[in-house]
Amino acid sequence: MLLVSPRIATRGWALATQALSHPSWAVSHLSNFNEALHDRNLGRLNRRAYARARRLLARSVARGTAAGAFRQVPPDEAAAVILALTDGLSLQLTFDPDLMPVGRAVRLAEEALVAFLAPPAPPDEGESRHG
Repeated sequence: MLLVSPRIATRGWALATQALSHPSWAVSHLSNFNEALHDRNLGRLNRRAYARARRLLARSVARGTAAGAFRQVPPDEAAAVILALTDGLSLQLTFDPDLMPVGRAVRLAEEALVAFLAPPAPPDEGESRHG
């Protein structure tokens, strides 16, 4: 039984897609980032929130790697990539809601993460005899 899938590893993306359906959230989120650049306390809160999200995602990636569902990748780095993908798509859809439907963005993100996290294909038997 597969313990972790890219869909499970990207819970942050699910939260982002829910937030996209509420434009006031996106405006508040962007305002928060701007303020965090100038307010040390708010900046510290944002760093902690991102650190927590990366830890949670890294645990899922580590479980997937241990189960053989994901390639060998540093879990912390993979978590940062997952957040970059979700934040980037979220921002693009906030500024350009006609870019694509949210459901399509979710599917594309999942496809990208499957490609990023997929374990290497086993070697072809013909290649191993001749390699």
